[in-house]
Amino acid sequence: MNNFLINLETREKRLVLIALGLILSMSVIFGINSLLNKYSTSVKNLNKAKSDYEYVHTKALVLERPAISGYITNESLKILLEKKNLLSVISNINILNDESVVTIKFNTTNLKDAVSFSEDIANNNSMKLTKIIYISSQDKIEFELILN
Repeated sequence: MNNFLINLETREKRLVLIALGLILSMSVIFGINSLLNKYSTSVKNLNKAKSDYEYVHTKALVLERPAISGYITNESLKILLEKKNLLSVISNINILNDESVVTIKFNTTNLKDAVSFSEDIANNNSMKLTKIIYISSQDKIEFELILN
């Protein structure tokens, strides 16, 4: 091999060096391209797995919530109160069922907790919350929720 390189003219030596340089640079380019393709594929797989996880997580949260269903009962409201730790704040719950309207009345001492409870009722059943009426007296607030 040494005899072969020694016997080459300077022009041929330059051509061999240029060819080796091109081979090395093409190897580096192909290696980088391969790494970028693998990285791109990994990012796509990560995004797909993340979206799958988020989908399952949101569905699990829906299942985790205590569903009230179409018929609201005292027990289903008690489950919501226990879940949100509002048993000491909300009292005197009355449910009035008409043909297509359900009215829920309750007393509370904290407006923020009552609004949160009202949101939970609206989000956990198939009926639409149409009206919220509240009357504030000295130490308590009377809430009335009307659902269709």
